[in-house]
Amino acid sequence: MADELAPWVAVHPFRELLRALHLRALDAVGRRREALDSYRELRKRMVDELGIEPGPEVVAAHQAILEQAPVRVRTNLPASVSALVGRDDARDTVRRLLETSRLVTLTGPGGVGKTALALETARQLEFPDGCWWVEWAAVERDAPEAVLVDVVLAALDIRSGSLDDVLRSRLLVLDNCEHVIESAAHLIARLLAVAPDVRVLATSREPLGIAGERVWAVPPLPESSAMELFVARATAAAPEFSLNADDEPTLAAICQRLEALRWRWSWPPLGCGPWGSPSWPPGWIRFSPWPTENGTCRRGSGRFGR
Repeated sequence: MADELAPWVAVHPFRELLRALHLRALDAVGRRREALDSYRELRKRMVDELGIEPGPEVVAAHQAILEQAPVRVRTNLPASVSALVGRDDARDTVRRLLETSRLVTLTGPGGVGKTALALETARQLEFPDGCWWVEWAAVERDAPEAVLVDVVLAALDIRSGSLDDVLRSRLLVLDNCEHVIESAAHLIARLLAVAPDVRVLATSREPLGIAGERVWAVPPLPESSAMELFVARATAAAPEFSLNADDEPTLAAICQRLEALRWRWSWPPLGCGPWGSPSWPPGWIRFSPWPTENGTCRRGSGRFGR
């Protein structure tokens, strides 16, 4: 009902019974913040343009909303089940990037910790309409933009209306963009254009390549943090596990080899990889682990040989 009343309110902004009904309808569907904003906008216009205060019907509707429990910012971010090891500085860096950039993309090979870092950063932030996680890993490769829109609407628990109209002031954490990179890039560019208060924190193995994007390559964990994480995971799986001083060199070597293997099969984006060079490093060839239907390879890079 709130969406049906909105056009009439726009045409007849000073019809107070209509406005009161709209306020109550917005509140009834959990859009209390919009209802309060609508009342403030009406009151300002009436005072500025008519020189009067709102009448008792609108005031009563507004008061009824205020007397309810405080608005709780909704979110679908999963609760953390373990501490994020060795990423405090990285989390603070990403948070600062979001203060100045509306689109921040965390890049890096699979398993480097992009998703965990994005979620932990989002948990530390507050937006008027919440922080929302959208997971695209299960979406079919190269899915059209319409499919991605449906996943976003489902994550936001929006059953009616277009995505452009309901975004308002949110942080969207868009996870696993790499296998739908073209559709994701087009959708994100459109959302940023139509919703000026929206910010996007994306994770991808390669940049989206759109205007305004701030790319931040997630670095490997420092050796000490990698060892701490290894011990934490091992202890969770086998409580009797313990690490003594004699084992530390072996564990350090294991962590180093795992990190080297992860980057060996990654595809650093042009100009954004750990080499800091606009050219591909020696020994690398462009390929993708996701071949096309005829078996050929496409965008990305990888390394064979030594």
